[in-house]
Amino acid sequence: MGLKVEKIASQTYILLEDISVDSLGYHITVKQGFDYDSASIPQIFWSLIGSPFTGNYTVPALIHDALYASERLEIKLCDNIFLDLMKQYKVGYFKRYAIYYAVRVGGGFIWDKHLEDEIIKYKGFCDVKKIINNNNDFNNIFGV
Repeated sequence: MGLKVEKIASQTYILLEDISVDSLGYHITVKQGFDYDSASIPQIFWSLIGSPFTGNYTVPALIHDALYASERLEIKLCDNIFLDLMKQYKVGYFKRYAIYYAVRVGGGFIWDKHLEDEIIKYKGFCDVKKIINNNNDFNNIFGV
């Protein structure tokens, strides 16, 4: 599934249509109009990882950016969803973990700079729902 985005500044894109994913028990929708910078990969690493809009990680990066910006979930869960989505989108093992650990190391610096009015704004673009399994969890665990 490709993203429909428009570049509105040198490092900023705007989402042109809603996108939804399921990960780690959550259904996440990022709504049209969300502005973001995609995968924040320093240019020096582009030959190893890829540029912000060339890899299988573009959808996971968008979801991660929306989760961070809106602070809908705890930071570690946001990062773990990012890792799970990269696996779902078939980002290779080395690349997936390189990006994940870079986010785990540096993401807190971004998180700590969030302003309350920006968090409120971005909550309007990011909807997170816990997936409730209507089946008996005991049956799912034991295959009954």
